[in-house]
Amino acid sequence: METIRRWVSRGTLFWTPLLAIVLALFVVAFQVVPTRVDDGAFQVSLEPKSNNVEVVSADSGTVLLTGNDAGKHGLLGLRWAGGRALLGPVISTSDEGALRCVLPDAHGEIALPPSGPARVASEAYFVAPAEDGDASGVASVRGIALEEVMVDAGGVRRPAYRAGGGDDWVVLVHGKGGTREEGMRVAPALLDLGMTVLSISYRDDPESISGPRPEYDYGRSEWPDLAAAVEYARGEGARRVVLFGYSMGGGVVANYLLQTAEAGGTLLDAVVLDAPMLDLRATVEHGIAGSRALSWFAGPLTWTTEFRLQQDFGAAAYVEGLTRLATSQEMPTLIFHQRGDHLVPTATSEDAADGSSAIELVTFDQPGHTRAWNDDPKRYEEELTGFLQRELDTVQGPLVSEQTQAVLDAPCGDRTVGEIIEEASTAAR
Repeated sequence: METIRRWVSRGTLFWTPLLAIVLALFVVAFQVVPTRVDDGAFQVSLEPKSNNVEVVSADSGTVLLTGNDAGKHGLLGLRWAGGRALLGPVISTSDEGALRCVLPDAHGEIALPPSGPARVASEAYFVAPAEDGDASGVASVRGIALEEVMVDAGGVRRPAYRAGGGDDWVVLVHGKGGTREEGMRVAPALLDLGMTVLSISYRDDPESISGPRPEYDYGRSEWPDLAAAVEYARGEGARRVVLFGYSMGGGVVANYLLQTAEAGGTLLDAVVLDAPMLDLRATVEHGIAGSRALSWFAGPLTWTTEFRLQQDFGAAAYVEGLTRLATSQEMPTLIFHQRGDHLVPTATSEDAADGSSAIELVTFDQPGHTRAWNDDPKRYEEELTGFLQRELDTVQGPLVSEQTQAVLDAPCGDRTVGEIIEEASTAAR
């Protein structure tokens, strides 16, 4: 009897910790991870984005910032209560924070923020509301007038920004959590080529909520709103249409192309994608693998998350279809992607480029997500405008937009903005 008691005691000591570990893994796999993925990837937040830097001081065209995002590379937007400004690169860093230059707007004026909380964002070329006394009532980006139009998408009117008057149109599709402002970084370059720009909203983005529980669907249900925008452009006289998608917007573009091809519709003249979400399962697994504690189990946790959330990640897998279309339809496609992208794996863009000679991949060494233009606007615009001029033979203009060139030539400390950005980009290679 004593022997049995000792055996049971030893078994308890062995099995109890093991069962606790199994239970903890079960909770992580079926509750913690799926909940975090659902909150971070699928649920639409209607709350304003939180501030991520603190303004310590601002004087003589410079600002001293603290916070995790204070030292981010390149051109950025700085937003605070009651104002916004174009933020130049980092001049220097110290224990006090990151010193950056504040650059003039299209009118040559510099807006300096007060001390206090602020937000650094990738939307460097922000949309300015109509000025007081402006009878036209139009907004603008870097002094370029923007007309707000409504696109009829199945009986739902969705707002879009329109600028320019050329026969060749570019439809800009923002990413998850973004707005029509996201594509304004490239608007001056496109307008300098004589193109018309249409930056759209779509169902369940923060500007165009469709239901009581809005969710991001990664192109699976948003593509009809893009189809409506393309039809709007054609109805307004567009001769050729180029699609330009950021992140999840790349998934919207890809599924629109696949659905259009399946229905026997007319495809587009060219496609541009920036850090496109082309494989939802790979993207979720990439996000889970970003956690050191979970990286070894990223594959199984992705499958349990898909099951727990009752999602079909495979329905948002677009790499194979996009490469097939690009090849069979000879559809020129340009993809920008940063190495070290923490949200969307660069590998999916590499797979797309490897699968079709019609797809060109341009990578940037500075890590980040949809911030390649911010990190190196000169190279980005040269690649973009060079691609469009090659593929659309009537499109002509400067390789770098007049607005961006003026920003790059602006003084920032004892150098120019362009010199600082070039130095940082070279160091990252």
